[in-house]
Amino acid sequence: MLWTRSRWLVAALLVGLLAPAAVRAQVDGIPVAGKKVSLGGEAGTKSAKFAFQSEKDQAPLLANPDPTAGFELLVQGQGAGAGESELVSLDPTLWKVLGKAASPKGWQYKDKDGTRGGVRKVRLEKGQLKIDAKGPAWSFVPAGPQGVVQVAVKIGPDWLCAEFGGEVKKDEAGRFEAKAAPAPASCVVGVPPPCEGEPFDSTFAAIQDVIFADYGCAEGFCHGSNDPPSGELGLLPDVAYDDLVGVDSVGVPGTLRVAPGDADASFLYDKLDAATNGGSPAAGQPMPLSGGAVTADELEAVRLWIEGGAPETGTVDGTGELLGVCLP
Repeated sequence: MLWTRSRWLVAALLVGLLAPAAVRAQVDGIPVAGKKVSLGGEAGTKSAKFAFQSEKDQAPLLANPDPTAGFELLVQGQGAGAGESELVSLDPTLWKVLGKAASPKGWQYKDKDGTRGGVRKVRLEKGQLKIDAKGPAWSFVPAGPQGVVQVAVKIGPDWLCAEFGGEVKKDEAGRFEAKAAPAPASCVVGVPPPCEGEPFDSTFAAIQDVIFADYGCAEGFCHGSNDPPSGELGLLPDVAYDDLVGVDSVGVPGTLRVAPGDADASFLYDKLDAATNGGSPAAGQPMPLSGGAVTADELEAVRLWIEGGAPETGTVDGTGELLGVCLP
């Protein structure tokens, strides 16, 4: 029997109706001194970047030095044009010990693709933390003056934070640079609440499950195990992406099933939209054929995924909330 995730969607809608401040948990952080920080570039492009260094010999950074137990990053502005990054959780498998495993001198994280929030390098050694992030996955480029920028990091169970607001060299749209930030007397980190939806590794994996599976699109009589499936399109997990993205539609020759970057030119979106909004697709019947039309939020998630380049891996901003699931 087909089922939907209405309870997850209701939760997501309730969160969306609240102001950001109302859905933040206020957590006490352990102050550390910051050496320098910089934010800049253009949001959503290769030029977006973030770099941070703490001062050396910061005792809190030596207290729980194993980042494989969990490492999260949150960068927040506090001025009139305040912005913030997404909460970035790093992949625990990408950490390497510096020195001998029995008595590590520190830890190093490398991810050349920046798959977790654009973070490419992290080094934790001798009580000093260095973080570098760049690329379109890095989510925080100043839209205006920030006043103060807080860099908060959770290592294991503890949040630590540095606050830059004294020696500020640049504070404008597209750029914030500051240095020499003494450890604040105290600091509070505004942490997003934990996601309560079903977790997925990527936006496409969520679409596969929430839409193709839950609405019956991957059933045998439709685009499942029938040989060949309807329209020569398979939507089972092992073939769906390769059968969809950049592939000509059988029903409308010359039209791609999914045209990366252009939802309006994608036959999949046309079929889903026709069912949700009561139109007629370019060919055939609206989709899904059974299980009811996808919701407006789910349709918007598909649109964002296509407009975001229709990636097979990784997360497209905003799609988790729309699908009612948890994404990296």
